[in-house]
Amino acid sequence: MKPTVLIFAFFTLLSSLLVAQTEVILQIDHKLKDMDFAFNTATTNNIGDPFLVTRMEYYISGISLLHDGGMETPIEDLYILVNANARTSVSLGEHDIQLLEAIRFHIGVDSAHNHLDPALWPSGHPLAPQFPSMHWGWTSGYRFLAMEGFGGNNYNQLFQLHALGNDSYLRTEISFPQAAVDGLIKVSLFADYTRVLEDIGVAGGIIIHGENFQTLNSLENCRDFVFSPNLTTATHEVLDGHYNLSVFPNPQQAGQTAQVRIEGIAGERYQVICHDAMGRSVLPATSCHNGQQISLQLPVAGVYTISLHSDRGQLATQRVIVY
Repeated sequence: MKPTVLIFAFFTLLSSLLVAQTEVILQIDHKLKDMDFAFNTATTNNIGDPFLVTRMEYYISGISLLHDGGMETPIEDLYILVNANARTSVSLGEHDIQLLEAIRFHIGVDSAHNHLDPALWPSGHPLAPQFPSMHWGWTSGYRFLAMEGFGGNNYNQLFQLHALGNDSYLRTEISFPQAAVDGLIKVSLFADYTRVLEDIGVAGGIIIHGENFQTLNSLENCRDFVFSPNLTTATHEVLDGHYNLSVFPNPQQAGQTAQVRIEGIAGERYQVICHDAMGRSVLPATSCHNGQQISLQLPVAGVYTISLHSDRGQLATQRVIVY
């Protein structure tokens, strides 16, 4: 082999090894409106029907990540069986992602795997036999969602919604602008399970197992209403107890004016500097003092870091998400 070919091959390999990899973690915090989810907790849906939940399980699959200007990275062969009684935290692997824009996923099991024998999977795999069962049978496949509980004023009316069927494999997309920090992106979502029952009456009890009527409605509600981004995971770091930055609104829409309030020491002068996710300065430095409130406008969607500086260096930072 010619020396030039060897040199080219070496640098190609070196470049591939130097590509930054980011681990992406999906985290779901389970809710009943503003409360943390718990079995047998009394609540209501949007039409005022009182209910409590005794079972809430569903599959997530067909996940993909949208990032870095519209690129899409599918997460192959990953199936998550969610039990709402415990926080869900799953690694989606390591990928060449610097700025995540959105996450897509389906509730249920894709048609290629929906009708396979659960016994084919090793014990502990989400598609292996479960107790209580999440598999409806050879023809129908897996239960995409199993929600059970009691409705009515005295919580004595049984309801069961077991949703299934290939035509009910619906996709949801959640915008989640987040930059990689120290090789990590955490996709943190809220899931409000009162909204599974959006416009579904349970006060008189209801038992439906299948792929039509209220079971299909429940999956459509999962697609449209249940999941929302938990953008409070944006970091806020105070590097010295005397200094602070408050930015609001956060997150905010592109083109919206951000208000930045400075908390420091009387008589000191500061500068506020804004960088994008790549570390580039995007606005001229603004001079300010303790207690002052200044306005900044970030016209392009992304993740920005606003930092407070003095002659002694950087004093405080806050990350701002623009969508």
